[in-house]
Amino acid sequence: MNFQQKTLDYMRRITQWLKKYYLYVKGKAVPVSEEVYKAYWKITEHEKYLQRKDWKHNVIPFSAMDHDGHFVDNIIDEKIDLEKTLEVKKCKLKNFIEH
Repeated sequence: MNFQQKTLDYMRRITQWLKKYYLYVKGKAVPVSEEVYKAYWKITEHEKYLQRKDWKHNVIPFSAMDHDGHFVDNIIDEKIDLEKTLEVKKCKLKNFIEH
């Protein structure tokens, strides 16, 4: 086998290797189809996009509030008097309508 044939053979092997798709599971490369590979990365990139969007807009996921198993109790802000706030807004609206 001459140099040119060896080079072509090497190029074919590299091309075949490059056409294979792998995902890493527990640190090991697992061969997958192109369809599975693209679907995996589409989902992964979409999750990253949504996370960046949340960070940009200072969104906290609800799961972050469930640190002790009492989700509903953790989202109530007891420092705010809701009844008083509603009464004030009602009065402002009434004054606005009357004038």
